[in-house]
Amino acid sequence: MICDIKKYIVLFLLLTVPVLSQTEKVTIAISDFENSTGLFSNTELEKSVPEMLKTDLSQYEKIIVLERSKIQSVFQEHALIQSGVIDPEQAQKVGELVGARFVLTGEISKVGDRYRLDTHLVDVESGKVFGEKVTGPDLNSLESMVRVLANNIIVNLTGEGDRQSRVKVRDYYAPWILAAGVGTGIVSMMMHSSYRDNWDKYEKTTRLNEFDDYYDKANKSYKARNAMIGVTLGIITVGTTLWLKNKSQSNEILAQRVDKEKTEYVLLPYYNFNSRAIGVQLTLFKL
Repeated sequence: MICDIKKYIVLFLLLTVPVLSQTEKVTIAISDFENSTGLFSNTELEKSVPEMLKTDLSQYEKIIVLERSKIQSVFQEHALIQSGVIDPEQAQKVGELVGARFVLTGEISKVGDRYRLDTHLVDVESGKVFGEKVTGPDLNSLESMVRVLANNIIVNLTGEGDRQSRVKVRDYYAPWILAAGVGTGIVSMMMHSSYRDNWDKYEKTTRLNEFDDYYDKANKSYKARNAMIGVTLGIITVGTTLWLKNKSQSNEILAQRVDKEKTEYVLLPYYNFNSRAIGVQLTLFKL
């Protein structure tokens, strides 16, 4: 019985995911975001982030983003909350008033040292809510965070393209630097070989006119070898540091889809084998 219920739940979720047809276009209304960072200096992000998101989404031919001035006038006329996470019923009302299929709300927050963008996409027709979130190391990566967010929203709506879950903020070219370190290391070994070869000749020679020549060559190779060793160590140190930065979370934008789950309480028969008690219990099902 439980297995059958799970099958129906999975089927229900598949049928309620809003994926567009090949020719269908969708209209989206984007409200102001809510600044939940606790920093007054970030207040301007309430409008700038939605504007950046509008620009990125508008570049996709199947998505029509309504002018935000039209949306704001509707909020003001009907005394609705203009930013942040509005409830699905209010979002549906806004969508109907402005003629949008979806209403996108969101908030900006700060968790530790990382910034986070949360969006809530409300399907005006069904009331179902889909969430997307991205986190980034700082505000310098905000534009990249918004691009990742827009890409994933487009994938959710159209089923086209690839989701992005992990994106580098910047590439430090660590492999190339480490390769250069390997190159200077090879040169160091060549200099060492030249030094040992000339030193051996210096020790073995019996001709007086060759002593100074082999000694000078060995001395030059010795100094060049030491210099190249120093350069190699420096390059490898820098390359390793940059490689670790490339791999660290501080150089990554992380994204994830968050579905808003619907739940329903159902009364089911209950039997406790230990106490042999019989009755009914209220069971929570995720839809």
